[in-house]
Amino acid sequence: MNEIRTKTQTTSQPRNRKLKLILLALSFGVMVSFVCGELIFRVIGYSPEFVNPSGSFHQHDPELGFIGKPKFSGIFHTTDFNIPVSYNQHGFRHTHKQNSSTERTLYILGDSYGWGWGVKPGKSISDYIATEFPNWNVINYSLPGYGTLQQKMVFDRFVQANLKNDDAVMILHFGNDFDDNVRKTADNAPHAYLSETGEVNISLPPPERWSSGLKQKLKDTSYFYNYLAYVINY
Repeated sequence: MNEIRTKTQTTSQPRNRKLKLILLALSFGVMVSFVCGELIFRVIGYSPEFVNPSGSFHQHDPELGFIGKPKFSGIFHTTDFNIPVSYNQHGFRHTHKQNSSTERTLYILGDSYGWGWGVKPGKSISDYIATEFPNWNVINYSLPGYGTLQQKMVFDRFVQANLKNDDAVMILHFGNDFDDNVRKTADNAPHAYLSETGEVNISLPPPERWSSGLKQKLKDTSYFYNYLAYVINY
């Protein structure tokens, strides 16, 4: 019996070594392929493309639920359109500072309609307003998926302290905003509900619902991984 065990152990050792060598070779091959793919995509001038705002050019915000990534730049590419998207330092798409002498400001609060879903730069509602009213600064705080609940939060955070007597605030309301405000399954957004005493309370989504970790970092920094993620609609 001891001789049989010894033979079995002796036979399995070369097999284990062979298996380890195969796995090592495969890992090395995958790493080399990834590096080569990354170099190729950077040399040919590939621009990172994204098919879904959530987890791509939006990120978790503890109060708003989600907000744009500050200074993000990329291509929003779906079957319906292909447009460049860039955000300012606050994570919003449109800011029109007309000139230093302009003292009046129009603040726009809205959702995807105000943001310009599928609309190229220079063609959004705030672009047209800025063109028609050159004596006004136009700052657009719209973001896809925002309901009026989030718009109020945006107003409190970004607008209220800067609001002057001659300024104006435009609220873009759409029919689904009420549903967005109270629906628990809304896109990672806060929702309102009535307590047992009839008070309006706000429930915030947990940050765990957002993509994080190595996968998200690779999608943000690696052109090759970004392409693979785009192809599989990640």
